[in-house]
Amino acid sequence: MLYLKNKSLNPKTSFCFSTNTSISKKEKLLLKWVNDLELKESGLLEICSNKIKEILIKEINVRKNKKLKKKISDIKRNEIKSASKVIKSHLNIEDIKYFVKNITWEFNSISPENSIHIIIDEIYTLLENSKFENKPSSLLFKVLISEIYKNSQNENIKDRCLNNELLIKVLSHTDDELKQFGDSKFTRLLRIEIESLKYNVEQIKCKQKEQGVDIKLLKSQAKTTDKKVPKVLNLLPDYYSIKIFGWEDFLDQIKLTLKEKKAVSIYSEGGMGKSSFAKKYLKNFTEYDHIIWLNVENLIDNSFVSDSLLIKNLKLSFLLRTM
Repeated sequence: MLYLKNKSLNPKTSFCFSTNTSISKKEKLLLKWVNDLELKESGLLEICSNKIKEILIKEINVRKNKKLKKKISDIKRNEIKSASKVIKSHLNIEDIKYFVKNITWEFNSISPENSIHIIIDEIYTLLENSKFENKPSSLLFKVLISEIYKNSQNENIKDRCLNNELLIKVLSHTDDELKQFGDSKFTRLLRIEIESLKYNVEQIKCKQKEQGVDIKLLKSQAKTTDKKVPKVLNLLPDYYSIKIFGWEDFLDQIKLTLKEKKAVSIYSEGGMGKSSFAKKYLKNFTEYDHIIWLNVENLIDNSFVSDSLLIKNLKLSFLLRTM
């Protein structure tokens, strides 16, 4: 979109995708592209351009469908459909080829742990600039991190921004004031976290009571002679009361993929939010016949064998085999 809007103003515009990570082994086409940025290999420009066009059309459809899900008038609905067609009509293959030729890729193949150290070192170097009035880098870093953490908890996206005004305000304090400011902020944040944990514990207790009732209900359903399999086949984690920000477009993408492929695998390093994403998906979409939540940290068969409620609902039986 940026290219189409500005190509007449600056025909030499280039686009760079830079990341500390590496290319996935499954991304064969991207690997070819990165190793041949000038796209000299026969047919590579055509293949990459068609792939980009395919991705763009899919993205337009995802955004269009997301808007059409909202409660809007027929006039607005027709406007969205019309706008989608207009945007697609601008996807001229020659324009896409030029766009593709002006994309560069930077994959630094650095591990997440090393990336963090590199970023911190870069931040410290920047904080040593004379503009920061020779204030201790470690002190500034501590204060800024506390502000970043505090603002990141705001529900309103606009309130999460950190701007130059905040930086000027921070620099107006003396070193001693900054130290107290940083310490008090961290203490306050820690207190908030403790109170939040207490609240969460109480919520867990309430949820346990609710789940106790659910378990009894599910067990009673499992004991009946009715062959109908319940929608919820075992105990689910609490996903309804949590607030998870982001992933809206990815949620729609996964939903479309599931309709086409019937299965999807989401994988990444531990702590990247896979379980949180799964909970948000459950909260947003309910169009499924049955659901099972399994913790397969060890082995999937162990998860089945140890889940008595799931065994009853699926009417499974396991034979003990001795060697």
